[in-house]
Amino acid sequence: ILDEIGKTRPITTGFVVKGGKIDFVKMLIYRESIGAEVRRTSFTNQFKGASLGSSGKLSRRINNIAGATLSTRAMMEMGRVAIYLDQIRPK
Repeated sequence: ILDEIGKTRPITTGFVVKGGKIDFVKMLIYRESIGAEVRRTSFTNQFKGASLGSSGKLSRRINNIAGATLSTRAMMEMGRVAIYLDQIRPK
């Protein structure tokens, strides 16, 4: 479970990472007044199967939502962090 600032408020999201890839994403708390479309399953499903590329970016393209650019970026950052934390955790 990670928090990242969207435009002005934290977005709390749970990520399940298996085998270095995002398996499941669930938005737990969205506190912003606009851009709530990032809560939709159609948005969060874009993260499934994403891993970290050699440049440290997500391996999948995540389509932005008009009016929710900062929330989309926050979600992408949390996805990268979730994968990274899974990679460095002791096995």
